[in-house]
Amino acid sequence: MGTMKRILYLLLILAYDFSYSQNEWTWNNPYPVGAKLNGIFFINSTTIFTVGNGGNVLKSTDSGKTWENKVLLPYSSLQKISFANNQYGIIIGGDESAENGGLFVTTDGGVHWADQYPLGLQDNHYYAFFDIQLTNDSIGWIGGFTGILKTTDKGTTWHKTVGASGWTTSLYFINDSTGWSSNSVGGILKTTDKGEHWTTIASLGWYWTKRIRFATPSVGWIVGQKLYENIGFIAKTTDGGTTWEFQDSSGVGYHDLCIIDSLNVVAVGDNGLIQYTRDGGNMWLYSGTNNHDDYNDVALENNKLWVIGGNYNYPAILINNLDSLSWLWNAQKTYFTLSSLNAVSFADDSLGWLSGEGGALFKTTNGGLSWEPLDLFSINFLSACSPSPNSLFLGGDDGELVVTKDAGATWRVLTFAKYEGVTQIQFPTDQKGWFVLSSDSYGGSVYYTTDAGLTWSKVIRDSFSNPLVVQKIQFYDSLYGWYNEPAPVLLTKKNSSLQPHLNSIGRFFRTTDGGTTWIEYSTPGIINQFSFVSQNEGWLSVTTFNDTLYKTTDGGITWEPHSVIPNLHSSDELTFVTENEGWLRINGEVFHTQDGGTSFVKSVNGNVYGNYPRLYFTSKDNGWFVGNNGMLMHYSKTPTIVIKGKLDITPSAFVLYQNYPNPFNPSTTIEFEVPTRTLVRLSIYNMLGQKVDEPMNEVKNAGIYRIIWNAQNLASGTYFCRLQSKSSVVTKKLLLLK
Repeated sequence: MGTMKRILYLLLILAYDFSYSQNEWTWNNPYPVGAKLNGIFFINSTTIFTVGNGGNVLKSTDSGKTWENKVLLPYSSLQKISFANNQYGIIIGGDESAENGGLFVTTDGGVHWADQYPLGLQDNHYYAFFDIQLTNDSIGWIGGFTGILKTTDKGTTWHKTVGASGWTTSLYFINDSTGWSSNSVGGILKTTDKGEHWTTIASLGWYWTKRIRFATPSVGWIVGQKLYENIGFIAKTTDGGTTWEFQDSSGVGYHDLCIIDSLNVVAVGDNGLIQYTRDGGNMWLYSGTNNHDDYNDVALENNKLWVIGGNYNYPAILINNLDSLSWLWNAQKTYFTLSSLNAVSFADDSLGWLSGEGGALFKTTNGGLSWEPLDLFSINFLSACSPSPNSLFLGGDDGELVVTKDAGATWRVLTFAKYEGVTQIQFPTDQKGWFVLSSDSYGGSVYYTTDAGLTWSKVIRDSFSNPLVVQKIQFYDSLYGWYNEPAPVLLTKKNSSLQPHLNSIGRFFRTTDGGTTWIEYSTPGIINQFSFVSQNEGWLSVTTFNDTLYKTTDGGITWEPHSVIPNLHSSDELTFVTENEGWLRINGEVFHTQDGGTSFVKSVNGNVYGNYPRLYFTSKDNGWFVGNNGMLMHYSKTPTIVIKGKLDITPSAFVLYQNYPNPFNPSTTIEFEVPTRTLVRLSIYNMLGQKVDEPMNEVKNAGIYRIIWNAQNLASGTYFCRLQSKSSVVTKKLLLLK
């Protein structure tokens, strides 16, 4: 790659980092996102926005039943969201340490968010913001580390107000002119000139005030916690903020409060804390939540209270009727497991398996729409492979190979070694399979079967009966395969299986006869990752700092420099699905190429926590990403358009309309209706009954959809479009004329 081309690539990456992440990846578990939520806002009773850690912005248009997720970059912890009307809104964020600040503005109802962070007012530093209020279509205030900023032009520009310098943690305006603010050291400030000037009217001492709100110009409350102590407090004023009376304390901090009127107030905090009063605070009562999540925001809409929060790895969403606060809250189910997940494997479009630590094992029969737990084992599962609909092989961390041949009705457990893990399993055919048994990250021995797993034999490397030591092994089919041995390390008791005669950069081997013989070939350096999509075409990264991706077109006999990708040497996974579509994982960030590895674009944005062991793709348009704390993300990419004008219509039948135009050249529009949430497969066949394309294979909600299908690579003729669900099949004839 030339210098100019590389510079252009880096600029594209940088530009991408300040826009949306692509929403082709969606969270399946936890749902709707694997992060804590911090702020919520209601446009109306059905349209809700909530924001949280990792730059996540969630929107629901059905009162919270389903959510659409976008990620704002850089992915700071988004704290609050507010709208002045259904089009103009602002999101603010940052860490409690006052770093990683963010400020985003929308003027189209949240479809797009523009980065409007006022760097010129912040000494070119991204300081955090903690609270926001918009009073009309133009005017608004935000409070943060540098005090209070005001806008009069819908967030396009901001100016500093006077007197509110310091760590402003909360602000509130009861009308266009009068407002209050609080800071991290107990200061209470007031303005009567639309927030242009602020005056300190009270000091609570060493208290970190998290939220200030007023019911009337005289009556208000404030919540927070003692500075340097984990003791929460609630205080009330009846004289407009000049004096404050402490009403309640707790063993954890408070974060937010919702004032319903002068008598009814709800406060929320850490460790499942929800308190409420019905008499103006003379008595505060505990409202049971039956969990220990941290709650960050509480809001009232349509006589229902919503509380949001969670944990660093999952969200919490609770709802309760205003007159039922003494009863347990209705907690939305946001996860089916928090066990670390290590492997996912699908036998076909519908049947799949998910496994992980502590015996975590789940089965789906609807393409991942729902997962059924199988509480059968206590094994820490590391790998999985499902070569056919009825068979599944699971690898454990203590040498176990768990097998079912009847889709989970019965199981068999084989143990090959203690303290070694079955880290890779693959079956290029139903009968022939391979697995790697490894005691560390440097490599392990290989076993193979030729009878569908009934018996297994260890692969011997040479005439000295040394076992094969493999870092990664891949088979394209029953004959062609590759493996690499790791570079040598100092021999210790832990890795004594490594052979001292390995060369300085490790070794790379290829077989063309199903593993009977292996031929060694040289590589450009110590192998980091490799991936093959055919007998001849493959890619390779090495553990050097030139970040060069190499490509072979002769099965790994020779390698040529292909492109330069930043941080490629640190990659954890390199997976190509086709000759053009590939994936690169570096820690929690996943990059996608659609040009055969010439360039990669960020697709999952590192806004998730923990380690991320496995990417798994059933096709170039369908994939899964699993990781710690129950993380399960699904990739689906089809040119599907929801017909917005018909969103209020729920289809009553499974319908495929005639494509238009018809005849067509080379593109045509296909429209269909789905009456219930189900797995939908849209396939194109030729006159011989051969499938030539599959524009869709994914779970869809009930609705009306439209896709544009391009037949540029097909010859003129008659084709058939088949739309299939679990219970219905419909077909239409298409005519391509070129």
